[in-house]
Amino acid sequence: MGCRFPGADGPDAYWRLLTEGRDAVVEVPADRWDVDAYYDPDPDAPGKMSTRYGGFLDGVAEFDAALFGVSAREAASIDPQQRLLLEVSWAAFEDAGMPVRSLPARTGVFVGISNVDYREAMVSHGAEHLDGYFSSGSTTSTASGRLSYFLGLTGPALSVDTACSSSLVSVHLAVMNLRSGACDMALAGGVNQIVTPHETISLSKGRMMSPDGRCKPFDAAANGYVRAEGCGMVVLKRLSDARRDGDRVLAVVRGGATNQDGHRSGLTVPHGPSQQDVVRRALEDSRVEPHQVGYVEAHGTGTALGDPIEAAALGAVFDGRPRPLAVGSVKSNFGHLESAAGIAGVIKAVLAVREAAIPPTLHFDTPNPLIDWDALPLRVPTALEPWTEERRVAGVSSFGFSGTNCHLVLESAPQEEPAAGAPARPLHVLTVSGATAAALDEATTRMAAFLADGAGGADLADVCATANSGRSHLDHRRAVVAATAGELVQRLTEGGPGSFDGHVQGRRSVPEVAFLFTGQGSQYPGMGRELYESQPAFRQAVDECAAVLDPLLGRSLTGLLYPDGAQPAGDELDRTGYTQPALFAVEYALARLWRSWGAEPQVVLGHSVGEYVAACVAGVFSLSDALRLVAERGRLMQELPAGGVMVSLRGRPEVVEAAVAGHPLVSVAAVNGPEEVVVAGDAGQVEQVVAELARQGVTGRALRVSHAFHSPLMEPVTAPLTALARTVRYSAPRIRVISNVTGEAVGADRLCDPEYWARHALAPVRFADGIRAAHAGGARAFVEIGPKPVLLGLVRACLPDADDAVLLPSLRPDRDLTELLGSAAALHVRGVPVDWAAVDGRPRPRRVALPTYPFQRERHWFTEETAPGARPLPADDDWLVGVRWEETTEDNPPAPTGHWHITGTTTDVDLGPHATTVTDPTDADHHLYLPDPTDHTTRTTAEHTHHLTTELLALVHHLTTTGTRAHLHVITRHAHPLTPHDHPDPAHTALWGLVRTINAEHPELHCTITDTDPHTTPHHALTTHHPHSALRGTTRHTPTLTPTTNPTPHHTDPVELSGEGSYLVTGGLGGLGLQVARRLAEQGAGHLVLAGRTPRDTEDVRAAVRAMEDAGARVHLLTADVSRPADVERLVDRAHALAPLRGIVHAAGVLDDGVLAGQTPERFHRVLAPKVDGAHALDRITRERGIHLDFFTAFSSVAALLPTLGSGAYGAANAYLDGLMARRRSLGLPGLAVNWGPWAEVGMAADEGDAYDRIGLRMLPADQGSRLAVRLARTGRATHEVAVLAADWRRFRTALGEDLPAGYLARLGATAEGAVTAPGGRPDRAADTAPPSARQELAAAADPRAFLASWVERTLRAVLGSRAPIGPHQGFFSLGMDSLMTVEFRSRIAAGLDLKLATTVAFTYPTLDELVGFLARELGLTADAAAPVRARGGAAGRQDAPPAPAAPTGDAVGDLMARISQKYQSHRNA
Repeated sequence: MGCRFPGADGPDAYWRLLTEGRDAVVEVPADRWDVDAYYDPDPDAPGKMSTRYGGFLDGVAEFDAALFGVSAREAASIDPQQRLLLEVSWAAFEDAGMPVRSLPARTGVFVGISNVDYREAMVSHGAEHLDGYFSSGSTTSTASGRLSYFLGLTGPALSVDTACSSSLVSVHLAVMNLRSGACDMALAGGVNQIVTPHETISLSKGRMMSPDGRCKPFDAAANGYVRAEGCGMVVLKRLSDARRDGDRVLAVVRGGATNQDGHRSGLTVPHGPSQQDVVRRALEDSRVEPHQVGYVEAHGTGTALGDPIEAAALGAVFDGRPRPLAVGSVKSNFGHLESAAGIAGVIKAVLAVREAAIPPTLHFDTPNPLIDWDALPLRVPTALEPWTEERRVAGVSSFGFSGTNCHLVLESAPQEEPAAGAPARPLHVLTVSGATAAALDEATTRMAAFLADGAGGADLADVCATANSGRSHLDHRRAVVAATAGELVQRLTEGGPGSFDGHVQGRRSVPEVAFLFTGQGSQYPGMGRELYESQPAFRQAVDECAAVLDPLLGRSLTGLLYPDGAQPAGDELDRTGYTQPALFAVEYALARLWRSWGAEPQVVLGHSVGEYVAACVAGVFSLSDALRLVAERGRLMQELPAGGVMVSLRGRPEVVEAAVAGHPLVSVAAVNGPEEVVVAGDAGQVEQVVAELARQGVTGRALRVSHAFHSPLMEPVTAPLTALARTVRYSAPRIRVISNVTGEAVGADRLCDPEYWARHALAPVRFADGIRAAHAGGARAFVEIGPKPVLLGLVRACLPDADDAVLLPSLRPDRDLTELLGSAAALHVRGVPVDWAAVDGRPRPRRVALPTYPFQRERHWFTEETAPGARPLPADDDWLVGVRWEETTEDNPPAPTGHWHITGTTTDVDLGPHATTVTDPTDADHHLYLPDPTDHTTRTTAEHTHHLTTELLALVHHLTTTGTRAHLHVITRHAHPLTPHDHPDPAHTALWGLVRTINAEHPELHCTITDTDPHTTPHHALTTHHPHSALRGTTRHTPTLTPTTNPTPHHTDPVELSGEGSYLVTGGLGGLGLQVARRLAEQGAGHLVLAGRTPRDTEDVRAAVRAMEDAGARVHLLTADVSRPADVERLVDRAHALAPLRGIVHAAGVLDDGVLAGQTPERFHRVLAPKVDGAHALDRITRERGIHLDFFTAFSSVAALLPTLGSGAYGAANAYLDGLMARRRSLGLPGLAVNWGPWAEVGMAADEGDAYDRIGLRMLPADQGSRLAVRLARTGRATHEVAVLAADWRRFRTALGEDLPAGYLARLGATAEGAVTAPGGRPDRAADTAPPSARQELAAAADPRAFLASWVERTLRAVLGSRAPIGPHQGFFSLGMDSLMTVEFRSRIAAGLDLKLATTVAFTYPTLDELVGFLARELGLTADAAAPVRARGGAAGRQDAPPAPAAPTGDAVGDLMARISQKYQSHRNA
């Protein structure tokens, strides 16, 4: 169980509060509301509450976001009820002894929740502050879903709202699902959190609140209840499953029932007959007789009406008892928890049946005279009472003011069978962990105090088993090994030998494990005896070896290893014939034991005979074959003549090899380290070699051996050993094996060759090379599998600079378990999986209650920081910007060179003398898209737009999926009107909108676009540095956004709206359309025709229509699909028939965002249709009908003007509107496209305020935006398009960074002198970035690589809203990064470092270590950070640049990024 109730954090604290009879009701805390401002003793006082009190939790705004992988930004928008559920559920599973992060998938989640205060508070704070997390964070449906998501559960997940009975109904539903088999385990309970005063005000009006702030169930003074908050969750299993799994059973749910009051005297009035019925049916379901129930936790709210009804109902059910039934209510302690009231009663009842005591009910002084106490078999305990029955049964009632009633019957847990007597354990391992270092320290302190206080009487082995196997192991880890509780406390608090700490920074930080198998010379009598006697896996492996070896050795292996008093050890174990098989058996058994504990090696390496064990463990040959080989090898070597010697030398291998070269009976037997060489051979010749080396300063010592192993003297064993090896059945190794012979990893070609094992006996043991190869291959944890650590010292000498390597022994003489458990603990704290249940070894250790997790809470609240809308917005005129085309000149512009593939046109194209055209696109390094103008086709501009945009989409798909490094170039004709004589082609204008998305999503294509006239050659068009430009004749122009105030000539008066005219608004039933229509009505429009694709009869629409009618307009709502010409004709004709059609506002549009990689022609057509086809039809039909319009205004978007992720079709559609309106103007017709930024409150981007604010865009208030829309529409004869953006231009430039052409925003927010211009007229990049840039700081840094790592980490923290440092191996998405944040992170990095980065960069490189490494390569930083910072794009064109990792699998990157762009970039789509 887990709970947080007023005055009680956890079940133990709850029981103390109950038994001590404490009242936890307090005055309303200041962090909820100003109670003085809302309190009035008169319940009828408007807007006031009649109480000052409630049961409240401390720290309502605090939450351990890091533990649950939730970013600080998202946490602020998550209802504190959901946050409380996460923490309390975690505690419940810990209390059950179940690892939270590895629960059974078929677990159900059932949550009672009713309150939506936090959602209400966020809305009241202002719609402009709502972010993308508001919906999922504040709706009750996700309360259960978030738990299932976090815990990885796939069983039923239900959020239940039956008002006050919600949480008890949730438990009942959980029981039913367990009984039916719908789930195998369930988490059930409820939550309530009080944030706003409004519910209390309403309940005060209903006279439900206790004015004195005391809940007095069944008392004569009962005058209402007290509102309270809290959370409780219980973990449920079928009893048979719990017994099978060795769970600690706290109580048993016998059964339950629910029903409804139906029609009665009032919706919220309690109904006695229904209460009787639900209790009776619960008893029947439980197979419990009324007289068997010893206590009922009543609903007991302390209201004058409810208490007598409930008491009468209970009296009727339990009538005829031999003694009165004890009845109580926890509401007397802290008030009514509403949707969590039932679970508070359940946990109280569980504690009561478990502790065999009934707590008192408070404030019961004078029995309520409306209850017939003499006739009813009921009593209310007022002091703690013992509950003496062996079988204790309790009922729990909860009645919702919705009319839904529930009753559950609980029983004390059955007596546990006494545990089988387990031998006393000589040593214990205890693990603790935390998500942060601070949490680990606090968890350690709690555990040490728990142990010092006697561990609640639990067995120490059970404490350790529960801590090790019943808890999830988080990133910050500590493990201690000790024999007693006192030693565990000492090592927990003081550290030292037997204490191990580690920090696991993601999966990649977990070391690969290498098993090192020791060679001859490490043996001793009794090696592994303690393990043989205490570890079944070890004993079984030794016995398996003995079964094979005993006949081969002619004696007992176990007698050789573990002689008793009657069997003196003697020197038998040092005889080679016995030594080698005995070592093999012990080492094989150690490997078997390690693997049974979950420690699997990724590489194995043996020393001499140890390689036979390594090969066997790797699966090269069977155990019986390996033992036959080793026994024969030992026998053959033992039978060789004596006389050979071995000497260990301290000298460089090449020096020793030179000395050995002239002595045919001497060889290098082993190279164990940089200056650790062993020579072996004939005694006389070895003596000569040693003397020669001594003269060179090389010292040595003779080894105690029976023979000269790995020397020419071993030659006689090779033939018989080869013959035996040919009888062995070999298999390819399943684990990487490092060979003694080669010092490298080898495969089946060598290990499965019988002659290899003969050569192995003669060849030098290249141990040093092998260790270096293992380390180079990734091994970082070297575990010596042998009787004592002989090889580990050699490893350290071989890897003197490998600070990341950990060296771990398995055994030492007389320290079997100490070494083994210590090494297991050391592996565990580094993240290597250890099966602690296997280490414990007992079939069913008891799970015991331990201290629960110390949550590290920080404040997360929606008002924590200054809200984006708190800053004043500029005046309307300051929002207006327009595109100005400025003449520019270039010094030495590049002419086209290389191989070019041309699509879009069938005519021959001359690209100049230095460019070659190719027909095979795979041969090209440049791709030119050169579409025909609309007037060269038989299509309309709308049809041509569909054709061109999908054709360019297909080309982008081809270029980005074939892996070519080609550049893309697009040439349009008359897309933009640079002179009054230009007649724009809207289909070509649409391509500019699409190209902006190509630039944003695929910077690797380096896409350029140039607009031309008929006199411009492609060769001339492409001779430029500029990514976006236009040519008229020989003059080049580049676009710049500039401030503007009015898109009309100064002498033009605004159009007057006519009461005798009609005005058509497409998209008129949407949020923007209704706002604009209302303003048209206010300013004199006579008839308003509002067209929508689907009818909308909602209160919002009805209210807007009433407002228009009140302003004097006649409103006509029509259903029409503007992408269908017939519908448009009907609309125009209907509007013109009502009154002369005077104006059109085309605001229709649909959104289907997604990155280009996931887009299809069908999705493009769907988005283009309402804007493109609709606008074309409106233009054509009004001209064909001869209708003279005062204005025709199209609602376009900044998606047509700015780089957009995921908005290719939408940007193209809006750019078409810009072109069409410009074409109308060129024909002398009214036409204005308004490129809107994001609107607050309405439209497609209404809930993204925080996201816009972070990039410098501000939401346009709907009221001001709609007024400005009508003002712009009434300009009538506009001369140019206009964009409406409220922005902090410096922040906006920084956020968009490289996605913008140079100088594009230079005139916005710049000084009066305008843009800074570089020599040659090119706008200086510095004018578009915020000084100093990270790129500049990087260049000046003493250690660029360190600066880069620090800067990227700070940027990541800023995006996540995290205060805590982030480790280099922590996964971004485990930290709470979501789809919205990945785009912002990429944008910040790209802008700060002045780099082109793919949109998938955070997925491809999902840790700081990987991302910083990638960025360092892109910036030209070498590993030692000594190289200069290159200019942009240096790596992009290099053929030797390191390849990027494979793209993420599973969801296509396109679909993944589409979800990102739809959230983050929807400000483009307003």
